[in-house]
Amino acid sequence: MSRMKHPSASLPGLLPALALSALLGAGCGKDSSPAPALPPLPGTLGMQDGIQQDFWDAAKTKKKTHGEIRGGKQVGDWQWWFENGAPEKIGHFEDGVLDGPTIEWYPNGTKKLQQTWSHGKVIDVATAWHENGQKMSETTFVNNVAQGPAKEWYPDGKLFHEGAMVNGKQEGLWVTYHPTGEKAIEGNFKDGKQEGHFVSYHANGQKSSEGEYVAGAQVGPWKTWYPGGTVELEGSFAEGKHDGPWVHWYENGEMRDKVVFKAEMLDGPFETHAPGGKLTASGVYKAGKREGIWFYFKDDGTLDTAKSGVFTADARTGDLPADAVPPTDAGAKK
Repeated sequence: MSRMKHPSASLPGLLPALALSALLGAGCGKDSSPAPALPPLPGTLGMQDGIQQDFWDAAKTKKKTHGEIRGGKQVGDWQWWFENGAPEKIGHFEDGVLDGPTIEWYPNGTKKLQQTWSHGKVIDVATAWHENGQKMSETTFVNNVAQGPAKEWYPDGKLFHEGAMVNGKQEGLWVTYHPTGEKAIEGNFKDGKQEGHFVSYHANGQKSSEGEYVAGAQVGPWKTWYPGGTVELEGSFAEGKHDGPWVHWYENGEMRDKVVFKAEMLDGPFETHAPGGKLTASGVYKAGKREGIWFYFKDDGTLDTAKSGVFTADARTGDLPADAVPPTDAGAKK
């Protein structure tokens, strides 16, 4: 389950990315299968048959590994220890592959991972724990592939997210929760990719973002909100890229930026405002570069003639024409 990425604007700091990716983190779009436990002991190929033992110390008082090689393959019960003497993992081998339950521990003695194997493949429910002893994840496997209900928990025991896996990929409704327990994200997956309507929430229960996915890409209108409930961003995506008009609002409802994108690139009228509504910049982008007449304003609202001027391919090529009239728009209120 790879992370759910949300494209940010072409100019750093212009429009913040939609705030789902940080919440999803390790949660969405990746295969949540635990890493296979108990790999074959290095160097077993060609080893003489019989009981194999390895030690941490030269005096051979601290066991490191114990098991049997038969026909050049691991067989029977095998066990590994940490240098402090605590058990690290145990497992049963048949003809060189894992068969039966396996358990792994942290150095402090807390259980880390428990799985069941059949002829070298994970089956049934695999459970992992945080080092503090709280359950980390629980996933059902069929022939080494995640299949069925899956859950993950935060280290304090609160539920992180839950859903179902089909053929090792997320499928159907998945819900992710904030560390404080409130719902953070909910939406459906199809073949491991986000599909359909997605909604995210702030920890206070207010809606954070809302929009549609098709095959894992954001499409159509999307909107985000501040924790207090006022709109932060609104615009549209096409195949996962900002496309068309976008507006960014301050939390008090004043317009901050008004821009136009074309396939994630700034392309069209552009304006940005300081808190209070004062215009700070206005012009036109073409294919991500400033073109034509641009106006820049100082903090006191007066025209900055040194920065303003005529631009070609994002480079200032001349001063403002004598007849250039600065825009007077003082910004809109949401």
